Amino acid sequence: MEGLAQGYIPKSYHVVLLESWGYSVVSSAHDLEGIMAKINQYSIYPDAIISDYRLAPPTTGIDVIEHLREFYEDNIPAIIITGDTSPEMLTTFKIANIPVLHKPIQVARLRTFLQRAIK
Repeated sequence: MEGLAQGYIPKSYHVVLLESWGYSVVSSAHDLEGIMAKINQYSIYPDAIISDYRLAPPTTGIDVIEHLREFYEDNIPAIIITGDTSPEMLTTFKIANIPVLHKPIQVARLRTFLQRAIK
């Protein structure tokens, strides 16, 4: 598989899990500048983006996804991970047209997203 860009998910169970599925994971920083530095360091084109919603203020996962899509001039498949289930946030994600996985993450749903996104 090619690269898989993430917002902030520490090298933890989730990263180990993704790597066990055969994905190359670029686990990046808490803010957009750090994320772009990692992307440039590895010189990759991400097949998918997984981002937590809450990053270092004022950056959000939506900001990261939109920036990477503009940077690569492509509608890269993306998903937001969040524990926020408020109606306001659900509306925000719907308007941004970005699917959401709520914490705790259902592993099967994450795998299904990746299998559909990366063909």
